[in-house]
Amino acid sequence: MGIRIRSRLSQVMEHEEKGHLIKYVQPESIAQEMGVEPGDILLEVNGKELGDVFDYRYLLEDDKLEVLIQKPDGEQWLLAMI
Repeated sequence: MGIRIRSRLSQVMEHEEKGHLIKYVQPESIAQEMGVEPGDILLEVNGKELGDVFDYRYLLEDDKLEVLIQKPDGEQWLLAMI
């Protein structure tokens, strides 16, 4: 998909926020073409919340991906990648 994530586990515990911070988007990747940017939050892949990077890597193996992203302004985008 072309992104790297960083866990927000400490913030989840303190602020009840969910997701993983996107810290890098590979140039010319599908993610970049769809408007994903560093600083966005990855909330779900295929309707499943991610507990850790292992969940992320496992779910990326699916042929079709639906990714729920939260932008810094709080807007949520559901992106389908086939």
